[in-house]
Amino acid sequence: MNAGLCVLAFRRSLAPAVLGSWAVLAFLLLQRDWAGENALIEAGAGGGDAGALARGMTREGVWTVLVLAIVPLLIARAARTVSTWRAGEAEWLGSRSAGRGTILVSTWLGTWSGATALLALSFLAIELRAGPVGAGGPSLRRAGEIAVPPATWIEANAPLAWTAPDPRERAPAGARVRIELGFGAGSGASTEIDFRARRERVNRGRDGANDETGERITRGRMASRGFVEVELPPGPGDLRLELSCERAGARAFVISDAGELWVPCASERAAGAGIFVRLLLALAAWIGLALGLGAWVSAPTAALALLAAWIPAWLGDRAPAWLPGADLWDALEVAGSGRVPAAFDLRSLALAAALAAFGLVLGAAGLRRWRTSP
Repeated sequence: MNAGLCVLAFRRSLAPAVLGSWAVLAFLLLQRDWAGENALIEAGAGGGDAGALARGMTREGVWTVLVLAIVPLLIARAARTVSTWRAGEAEWLGSRSAGRGTILVSTWLGTWSGATALLALSFLAIELRAGPVGAGGPSLRRAGEIAVPPATWIEANAPLAWTAPDPRERAPAGARVRIELGFGAGSGASTEIDFRARRERVNRGRDGANDETGERITRGRMASRGFVEVELPPGPGDLRLELSCERAGARAFVISDAGELWVPCASERAAGAGIFVRLLLALAAWIGLALGLGAWVSAPTAALALLAAWIPAWLGDRAPAWLPGADLWDALEVAGSGRVPAAFDLRSLALAAALAAFGLVLGAAGLRRWRTSP
């Protein structure tokens, strides 16, 4: 690595135009009230934490706009790096003792470091706007899924009951299961749904009968579609879950493909940290690929190619957690609910490094003709 080239790339990534655009946009976004009175009233009526919801919606709103406005600018500037070299710096770079690989690695590291600094400033600004230290109290983190049976109608005389394997390795005390339901046509405009959870432990004693211990019950009102959630009872054993409608004639059905498992988290600020880390990994891959593609095609074409490569993952039913940046929008949605998204997949770290390395190798191959226009 060449320190001088790395510093040069860092400074260029934080050009006055980039910093100015970020500062103006951040100032405008941080002044806005992202929650609104209706959302807070709804949270209070549903028994949720209105303060956590307001802070979560601030995180989601500001991060979303910054990602849509600033990240493409950083990638586009990275994609035009090689064309800038060819337009006036090829002789200077070609006369240096550093090889093509060293130049590209130094440029990638400096550009990514500049993007990291900008993201770090964004993270600090958003957390300060969300609330002072101490405002981000305990929260819940997404920790996986629990199987649910195929969709069927839930009625007063026909509850939906099933058994799920014991998730205690992933579910410490205070863990919850949440399921999305839809309200079906019936008597009245809404219905109350009971969600029961109890532990089912197999007694291996004399008779071999099932010994059911520990039960939790929660009740939620359903008007169109929404979530019901129940805390898991402590202790070992498989889970016996049951959903039922209390009023005769009312019906509901399960929308979720799987139940969401949520575990206690020390601070809701982990939501912002999770988004920050996901962006770091994604930008490491995107900047490396932009540098490599920019050695072969124009900067706009390179940027659009990267966008096209990630669109299937973003628009799919389930984002692949192993692909850097693929679950970014899901993480933003979870943060907007006042909770913490699942920890990033370690496979995405390895793949981000591999994609960045591939981009640099591609760039080195394209720079065989870097003293002349392609």
